[in-house]
Amino acid sequence: MLKRYELEHYQRYVGEAIAEISAAEAAVIQGAEQWMELARQNVEQGRPFTAQDDARLQALQDTACRIAWHAVEGILFRTGGSGSARNGERMQRYWRDLSTYWSHNTPAQRDLLLTRLGRMQLGLPLDAPGMAPVRAGLPRYIGQPPGWASSATGVAGWASTANPGP
Repeated sequence: MLKRYELEHYQRYVGEAIAEISAAEAAVIQGAEQWMELARQNVEQGRPFTAQDDARLQALQDTACRIAWHAVEGILFRTGGSGSARNGERMQRYWRDLSTYWSHNTPAQRDLLLTRLGRMQLGLPLDAPGMAPVRAGLPRYIGQPPGWASSATGVAGWASTANPGP
């Protein structure tokens, strides 16, 4: 009897998961490098770190998490067999760690984040008719357009009541 790893279709699943995990890792690294470059430009050149920069980088990181989740949940966990779900197994740990991500705010706020990112890119007001308005009175990011404030959707450390932006 052949072992699972000897089956051609199982080898394809592993290859597909490797490709997706590699893509997610590349996106995380690229996002971190872009964030550092924007921070450097802010400090050295005074270039504002905009709400659009923040939303784009957050959407990139969220997309990387979704790719990694699909690799684990949609490929590896599904094809790994029930033994891989036992406590103490590596796959169970991966499943648990990625499942924790889904309990945070970012996945729940994705539609709003992407809509506002698209609206900023297209030069439209952030809030369309019928959208929940951005709450006023919250600190804004450096370089953030007037009238736009962020709560949980921002990069920690950039909001400041001492420097609320333009």
